Amino acid sequence: MRALLLALAVGCAAPHGRHGLERQLESEVVALHQRVRQLEAELETCDAGAPAMPLLAELHQLFAGTEIDVEPRGGAVVVILPVRHLFADPYSLRLRAESDMSLDLLATALGRHPEPLVRIEGHTDDAMLPAGLVRRYGSHLDLSFQYAAAVLQELTTRFGLPEERFSVTARGAWAPLATNDTPAGQARNQRVEVHILAAGTR
Repeated sequence: MRALLLALAVGCAAPHGRHGLERQLESEVVALHQRVRQLEAELETCDAGAPAMPLLAELHQLFAGTEIDVEPRGGAVVVILPVRHLFADPYSLRLRAESDMSLDLLATALGRHPEPLVRIEGHTDDAMLPAGLVRRYGSHLDLSFQYAAAVLQELTTRFGLPEERFSVTARGAWAPLATNDTPAGQARNQRVEVHILAAGTR
């Protein structure tokens, strides 16, 4: 916040200061909204009695030091898999060799905790699809479904988890984690979220 106040004090004096300040403010707002969502999810988890906390701790340990995030959200445990980690090419959906170990670890953890249902959500940024791929995917919603379906296919076909535990949701660009105005923000928004649900939820 101190850096932001300093930027307010000096930003307009610099060339293009207003534009830079607006972008910085937008980034700060996105970060604050994300933090509020995280705190609300943690509060809901506490209210729900934290049924998934052993699994949360296990997944935190499995993915510590990687680019995969694990967080509590609304009584569920959410594993966030970046598209750049999963796929060599986000439009051909070829899984990278590096993703194999991550999905294996996730499948092993899910196998040790067979009770919770699992919802796999695909997410994209809002950048225009390459012209040659519009016919193939149609929209960001279709592409996000393909992301989630590819992960489901690996977890069930390759690693043998039962299909009836899973559902797939396409979110497209509708639930960003960061601004889409920067490459870093777009990369954060391109993701597959694996929601390991509390008992009695779908």
